[in-house]
Amino acid sequence: MGLNKNKTTRQNSNRKIVGAIKKHLSGSVTLAGVKYTPAKLAQMFQQGIEVGDATDAANKVWRVAVAKERAMTQELSGVQTSLRNHVSALYGEASTEFAAFGFAPKVVTKVAVAKKAAAVKKSEATRAARHTMGKRQKEEITGETSPAVDASTTPTAPEQAPAAASQTVVAPAKTS
Repeated sequence: MGLNKNKTTRQNSNRKIVGAIKKHLSGSVTLAGVKYTPAKLAQMFQQGIEVGDATDAANKVWRVAVAKERAMTQELSGVQTSLRNHVSALYGEASTEFAAFGFAPKVVTKVAVAKKAAAVKKSEATRAARHTMGKRQKEEITGETSPAVDASTTPTAPEQAPAAASQTVVAPAKTS
């Protein structure tokens, strides 16, 4: 039995081994220099099965607990936000009561004017490079159509068309 088998395959293999030991082995067996009775061998493989089953059960319990935790965290998240807003409105974010709840005041970072100006220039350059437009800029664009061409007033030369088609040049085939 190799370790590269998945757990289900190993468990099924161990079950078959236990059944075969009980059915086919009657005397002791020496494996890798160690003497085993059929009962001892069956017990060893049975313990492997029981340990695997126990970890499966523990895994299922853990997954259920994690699902409950996620659901509770999701529910508490909305309530915590509402409670924070309520406490902030009631006492103010600079109060000791607000801090007693474990809330920290919102930090507003100030951006330098030069940095904002650079960001605006960069944004405008990107829009120009990508030819992107806003809603109102798109509305200002109107397509001008060329005047309709009347086929009856346009002179055509039907005799010239076949002459152009007859001047097709065919390249000779190469022979090797």
